[in-house]
Order: sequence, then C-alpha cells, then structure tokens
Amino acid sequence: MPSVDQLEAFVTAAELGSFSAAARRLGKAQSAVSAAISNLEIDLGSDLFDRSSYRAELTVSGVSLLDYARSILQSRQDLLVKAGALSEGAEGSLKVVFEYGTYVSEINQVFHDFDKQFSKVELHVQTTSFGDVFSRLTEESAQLGIIIERHPYKEGYHFRGLGFERRIPVCHKDHPLAELKEVRLVDLRGYRQIISETETDRNSPEFSRQKGPHLLITDNPRVAHTMVHGGVGWAELPAQMVDDEVKAGALKELSYDFQQNAILNKVSLVWGKQQAQAPACKWLINRMCQLHQKTWV
Repeated sequence: MPSVDQLEAFVTAAELGSFSAAARRLGKAQSAVSAAISNLEIDLGSDLFDRSSYRAELTVSGVSLLDYARSILQSRQDLLVKAGALSEGAEGSLKVVFEYGTYVSEINQVFHDFDKQFSKVELHVQTTSFGDVFSRLTEESAQLGIIIERHPYKEGYHFRGLGFERRIPVCHKDHPLAELKEVRLVDLRGYRQIISETETDRNSPEFSRQKGPHLLITDNPRVAHTMVHGGVGWAELPAQMVDDEVKAGALKELSYDFQQNAILNKVSLVWGKQQAQAPACKWLINRMCQLHQKTWV
C-alpha cells in the first residue's frame, strides 16, 4: 500500500515538474523525495516519470495515476479535519437551508466569522421552497432554516425573528405598466401577475399577494425574476434582488396609488424543538440573531 509520503512526493513533483523543487516544498532532502517516488513506482509496477529529460515529465502511467493520488491525499485530509472537529466536541457538519430569496450578501460575513470559530466543521448551505425547509428540519437532514414567516406558526419548532424582507412591484422597462406614473388596482388587473408563493401561501389569505385574476405562480422568486425580465408580466419581488436593476433602468418600480406602506415580510430563523443544539449550531443561531433588522430591506 503506498504511503502518504510516497503519494505527497509523487503529486508535488508532478505539480512542480522537479524533484528538487518538490523536496524544497516538502522540507525534505532531494534524495528522500527520489527514493519515495522510486519505491512508489516499485509498489505500483509502473514508471511514473520519464527521467531522460531535464524536467520531471510524467509518463502515460503517471498522468493516469496522478488524479487517483490526489484523491487519496484529499480523502485523508478530509478524514483528519472531520476527526479534529469531533474531538473538539463540535459537530462534524452543519446544514442550513434558506427559503428561496432569503439568502442575502450580508450573510457571507456570518459564514466568514463561522469559519474562524469552526474551521473544521463542514458547512452545507442550500436553498429550497418554504415547505421543504420544514421537511428537512423534520427529517433532521438540516439543523437550521431561514424562512419568510407565515401564520399560524408550525408546532414543534423554535422561531427567532431576524428582520423583514421588503418587496417592491416591478415590471420590465418596456412593459405597458412602465409608462404609468401611478398604477391603480384596475391597471394591474389587465396584465398577468407573476407570484412566487407555495401551497401554504395559497391557503393563507393574509399572505396572498394576488392583485388580479391573471396569475402565473411559481415557488421560486428567482424564476419570477427571470419571467419579469422576459416581459411575461409584473411581480412583487425582494428588493435586494431587483434594486440594482431598477436603478440601472432595466426594470421599472411600479408606484401603487392604493398602497402607501412598504410591502414587508418577516424573516425568521427556525429549528426543531427536539433537535439537540451542538456548539457550532448554537453559535450560528446567536450570530444570525445579531444581524441588523434591515439586512433584507
């Protein structure tokens, strides 16, 4: 079985094209690197390098086996990282799932801080629909969820308010509604409204954003965003998703004459009451709760 030293010597020499350069990087004598590669060639029954040239050129066998050697070394490193996290009392991995449209750039700093505290914990970040967030929490395939909050609250979960998501009504700059200085409800009813909502939303009248009879419904605001760009219709979309395009003139923000208040939805952190909170998960809950309430606005 090839040793770690042999594989490291092989991979490093292949990447640098020189046994002497590999020795310097590995902090070893060149003779030790040469011996490690020679012994590896004996173990594998193949020449890995063509030693007839000045540079350490890989043979056909060397090229074929290089990725396998890299994979073995990476798997070993992954094993050590995982074991290190477990030995320190932290969970080996943490999965966070965001409802579509709730991941914003400010959260990058949260994960940057997380890496400083728990560099050995494998972090999984996914986006999905509202209902699937709870399915994953129930199945414990995720430990934390970030959602647009709906009433009534689902039982069996902890909720922690993080802030509010602001939505703005927009259409493509060439859409007929873009020509109107103020938009009346009757104006909206003449065009297709694109709504990003789930089955839960459709069963909750207080959450419905329906303004007219002509609807196109998707569970993903990014799909709605693409449709608005294509001139399919108009939609109320997260401000952080469309603000730059409104400023650039690609999209037009519609000014309702029947509603003066901003369209706000509460963003919440959620986790199962029965789930034991390991150190990294507890830390992330506390850090997320430090986000400014205007993060999504």
